[in-house]
Amino acid sequence: DAVKALSILAVSKPPSPTPQRASTPTPTGDKASFSVGDSAESPVLRKVPNFMYIMKKVTTPPTRKKTIEADTPVSTLKSSHSRDIRRKMSFRQSIYMKVQTPNRQGVDAPDGKLSPDKDSSSDVKQEKTGDDYRKLWKKAINEQIMLLRMEKVNLNLMAEMESAEMKRHKLSYEDSVSDDGSLHSLWNDVLATSEPHKLTFDELKAAVLNGIPKDRRGEVWPLLARHKRQSASLFSRPTPAQDTTDSRPVDFQELKESQTPYQHQIYIDLGRTFPHQRYFSSAASPGQKAMYSVLKAYSVLDPELGYCQGLSFVAAVFVIHTKSEVDAFGLFKSLLRDYDFRNLYLPDMQTLQLRLYQLSRLLHDLQPQVYQHLDDLDIPPFLYAAPWFLTVFASQFPLGFSARVMDCVFLEGEEAVFKIILSLLEYFKHDILSCGDFESTTDFLKNSLPRLSQHVANEIIAGACQTELGTKLQMFEVEYTVLREAMLPNTEVDDELRQTVRILRDEVARLKEENADIRRKWR
Repeated sequence: DAVKALSILAVSKPPSPTPQRASTPTPTGDKASFSVGDSAESPVLRKVPNFMYIMKKVTTPPTRKKTIEADTPVSTLKSSHSRDIRRKMSFRQSIYMKVQTPNRQGVDAPDGKLSPDKDSSSDVKQEKTGDDYRKLWKKAINEQIMLLRMEKVNLNLMAEMESAEMKRHKLSYEDSVSDDGSLHSLWNDVLATSEPHKLTFDELKAAVLNGIPKDRRGEVWPLLARHKRQSASLFSRPTPAQDTTDSRPVDFQELKESQTPYQHQIYIDLGRTFPHQRYFSSAASPGQKAMYSVLKAYSVLDPELGYCQGLSFVAAVFVIHTKSEVDAFGLFKSLLRDYDFRNLYLPDMQTLQLRLYQLSRLLHDLQPQVYQHLDDLDIPPFLYAAPWFLTVFASQFPLGFSARVMDCVFLEGEEAVFKIILSLLEYFKHDILSCGDFESTTDFLKNSLPRLSQHVANEIIAGACQTELGTKLQMFEVEYTVLREAMLPNTEVDDELRQTVRILRDEVARLKEENADIRRKWR
């Protein structure tokens, strides 16, 4: 009130214009005062405050800091804060801040630190109880169980997809059999017969001549094999392999897990068998694994035969057309034992030589021009026909043609191979006779002839089914045996001498070992 009164007084009654002594301001903290000269009017004004300074402070409002309302959005604060920061930045820093991806918890500050947007209430941590931890553990366990179930389902789906893909590629070869649905219905009726052994040979032959769908061969071939076993003559003499092993039960899984000295040789031939067939293309493919299991199991079952090159192609044909390794092994075993193909692969190769002699005699009697041409060029049947017997045409010919040949083999046996060869040479007779030298003829027989079209393959199969051999093969077998005994009289004697020498060498080695042991003891 005193200050106001002095202000009013100063405005209403200005000081007299009498000269005064110059005043010197004296700062005293926030306020300033000065001393005036002696006044005759009022001694009170000798020392008064600087009212102009006071008035300025009263009339001028002080600068206030910006206050942030409680309901101001956080995004607005962030944007304003970001704009303030950019004003203090260089243009390079500004461009960097525009292109940088903002952090989920806040915007990156210029110094690289985060400015998280957290609620003040989140700083207060609530202590968890035992029930909370139990709920968390239960939730984690349920989530883990769910993940394991989903992973198992995914693995099953992937396995099913891979199996379906492999099945699609398993039979992805061109078959010469064209089916409009009638073949499937025909073989469905044959397979549905309660007593298939009562079917006559002519009925089965007519059905096989029409063709077997490639997706039904895995069922038809066992049917034909059973029919042959059941209709075999009672006077037929079983082979030595049948006498020793066919009577005992065979556990494929046990044979598969056993060890055999032929494992390495089998493994080497896997990559050479149908390398262009996708089912056998890679080392870890299901086709190579199944083929390895079949060949290994049979080498354990029949150690006398073990394994021979050419068997891999035969096993591969069965693996392609069957649903499991057990079915493929059954067909492989049936072909070697029931159809007498086993002797072809024995180490002495005597049966293969007999088959080649029979083929030459058939050519001599039935196709004399072809026989004479090959004989003039000094081309023995071993150069071109040996792989046809050992692989049943699978190593050089299309897979579809080899499957058709296998149809005939399960129907007629090994005689079907001779008929197929005769039909082939008869069909390409003019091409063979047109080859004038050894090289061109062998090249045609090995490379050009096996490239058969579907039409040509059907004609060759039809011609083979119409060929009748009668008892020629049996006659030529007797002829071969007589000639062998007549031309090689000392063969058995030489074998006996070799066996005696081998026994004597073993005895000498044993005596040397005993002598060495005696010397060590005396020392």
